[in-house]
Amino acid sequence: MSASTFREQRVVLFLCVGMASTSCDQVIALEHFIDPGSVYSLVGPTARLRPKQPGDVAQLVEALRCRDSHLLAYAKERLPKRYHYSDHRRIEPVVLDMDSGYLVLNREADKNPALCNGGSHGYDNMAPGMQSLFVAHGPAFRQNVTARPFRSIELYELMTELLGIEPEPNNGTRGTLHYLLRKPKPLPEEPSMRTPDMCVVDGSELGEGDKEDGCMCRNTVRPSTAPDALPRHTPWGLPSQEGTEAESEMSPCLLSNRDYVTAFDRTLRLPLWTAFTLNGKHEHAIANACWERDARLKGADLSCHDYETLATRSLTKEPLFPPELASSRAEQSAVWLHSNALPFYHNHSAGVRRELLRLVQLWEARHGSLHLVTGPAFDLGGNGRRPPLHMLRAVAEADGVLMPPVPTHVFCVVTRCLSEGVPVDRCSAEKLDAAAFLLPHLLRPENCQPWQQYLLQHSATVGDVELLTGLRFYRGLPRYERIRLRTAIPQALWPAP
Repeated sequence: MSASTFREQRVVLFLCVGMASTSCDQVIALEHFIDPGSVYSLVGPTARLRPKQPGDVAQLVEALRCRDSHLLAYAKERLPKRYHYSDHRRIEPVVLDMDSGYLVLNREADKNPALCNGGSHGYDNMAPGMQSLFVAHGPAFRQNVTARPFRSIELYELMTELLGIEPEPNNGTRGTLHYLLRKPKPLPEEPSMRTPDMCVVDGSELGEGDKEDGCMCRNTVRPSTAPDALPRHTPWGLPSQEGTEAESEMSPCLLSNRDYVTAFDRTLRLPLWTAFTLNGKHEHAIANACWERDARLKGADLSCHDYETLATRSLTKEPLFPPELASSRAEQSAVWLHSNALPFYHNHSAGVRRELLRLVQLWEARHGSLHLVTGPAFDLGGNGRRPPLHMLRAVAEADGVLMPPVPTHVFCVVTRCLSEGVPVDRCSAEKLDAAAFLLPHLLRPENCQPWQQYLLQHSATVGDVELLTGLRFYRGLPRYERIRLRTAIPQALWPAP
């Protein structure tokens, strides 16, 4: 082929997997923990197990949890959501997630150099050895452009565009790889989105409060009069949702406070998200907590008696906007509104969130300012997708008592500015960077991991969070910058000072 002919050809070279070295010295035998004869097993770099006796999944996971530091045992619906590896009947109910280079076999006697010495793939795609190779050439592609890391599911959209065919529905994001093309096709029109309206803020319409709600404090917090609270805490627009007309009638309403903004769902009786911008100025002395109901909601939030009922299930109320981040002592009272509270399992999940808070404080010290959106997520189907509202309401109304559904996860989307010294809410769009988390909400951890390893394990893309919550973030940014932020793949936790 001549050089001129080659220049006119479109060539895409893609290696679908990486590779990690393996050896018989890095084999974990199941026989040390369980009877291999009690399960159907597929072994190797990622083992999958099915108990021979129905109903033994929880016992099997329990027998394997915390038994080896190189092995993480999950019921498949509890795998990190970024894996997207649960919603299929051919995936066995228990998955063993191995450190890169380690193998699972049934028995020590199964070790065979021909089997375990060499290399393998299928490990966590965050591991450096699992990253692949992508090279593209031809008149459709821009020259001398380095591709950002991307998921292989994005290639389908690229291929259909190069071939001039209409893509079928798929898991990729249209436009993710457009920056590699000379003349990408126009993006399709976006679906209409809805954003919450403001809750009641007229002082004459505020609820008087229920004197029998069990709360020690009542009507001590008045609505914020800070006119800049909404643009400061939602600098790129409100998180929004797709929805039908019927759903919009039950949409959440906004509660604006000086230090944070909350979207509260009066049907579920929970905050759906809380957004706030941090600028390094905080009141370090924390006042004693005195929880109270939010008078603006006229009784739609939970009472202190309701939380006493939840306490029988090892749940406690934790503020989504924490007191450590309040701008002043006077503003700390707004932290203890029930509109800012979420039921947390007080042992494990509350502790995980406090560790994330410590990390956020370190990031804030390094960058000067951050933006966060955090709230509950409900993976009722175990498939990483937002359930229909009627399913959530059915859970909330179980047993004839209107109590909130317990979240399966807590999400957090953190945004920083890569331009040194520039506040995040004034940062140019191309300099914004995002980190996202989908933290399992559990009474105790699935596995024994150091905090930072646990947080990294349950990091996610912004798109993963959007898929599970139904929210759309960064709506005020240029569309390609939104696509970049929602598809950026986590590779490590941001460095902290």
